[in-house]
Amino acid sequence: MMLLYRWLLYLYPAGVRAEFSDEMSTVFAQAAEEHRQQGWQAYLKFALSECGGLLLAAGAARLRPINLWPMVAGVVVTVILQSAFYAGATGAIRAAMGRARGFALPASDPRSVVLTLGMFAVVSVTCLLAAIIFLTRQVSLRRR
Repeated sequence: MMLLYRWLLYLYPAGVRAEFSDEMSTVFAQAAEEHRQQGWQAYLKFALSECGGLLLAAGAARLRPINLWPMVAGVVVTVILQSAFYAGATGAIRAAMGRARGFALPASDPRSVVLTLGMFAVVSVTCLLAAIIFLTRQVSLRRR
């Protein structure tokens, strides 16, 4: 069981593992011996509890340094600004086309709504793809 516990300690980031793995192994070995003396059921319950706790704690330790909120906020602001830009551009294009053809496309016309929503969708998907690529790169760089 001790071998499995030491192997699971490798799930922690290297800095945490270097600082605490010896102490954690010693405490685990002492507690395991105490539970082993209480019988195999107590030992099994202890071992499963400790290994499960280690898995959760190691996962939390790996995710803790990654703060995505500033990047997500930047993406949201970008989408909003791009949407505003393209809404204005759509209005300008609609007005220019109306002058060229001699009529204006009213905002209530379904084609106008489709054009605006289509441009919004294209901009949103483009921004989201760029954000996903950027975030993936940031996360992979932080894990090295």
